[in-house]
Amino acid sequence: MPRFAIPQGAGPKRHRLELQTAIDVADPYGQVVRTWATTATYWASIDQDRVSMDMNATQVKQERSGLITMRYFGPIDSAMQRFKFGDRILHIKGVEDVLERHREYRISYHELLGAAAT
Repeated sequence: MPRFAIPQGAGPKRHRLELQTAIDVADPYGQVVRTWATTATYWASIDQDRVSMDMNATQVKQERSGLITMRYFGPIDSAMQRFKFGDRILHIKGVEDVLERHREYRISYHELLGAAAT
């Protein structure tokens, strides 16, 4: 049985995403630490465009990028917000309000894979 029931008539928007917002808090030693808090959950579709790999002398960096399509819900701050899909973290690269009608977003994302993601 699925954790979330997919709404009837959802069509391709069948992925459940959590919108997370960065919060800077002070630890017991006074150091500022960035944490992420889930502010809302949304239904969306996720399309993967490509996976790239960058190698240098000491490490391998893999990155996946793609497009999220979802209903419009208000402004998105790409510097202070990200999406979480299961255990995947999707960093926002760009946000497009389709035809500027405030009905649908197209959001480009990237995520780090492997050891670079931790």
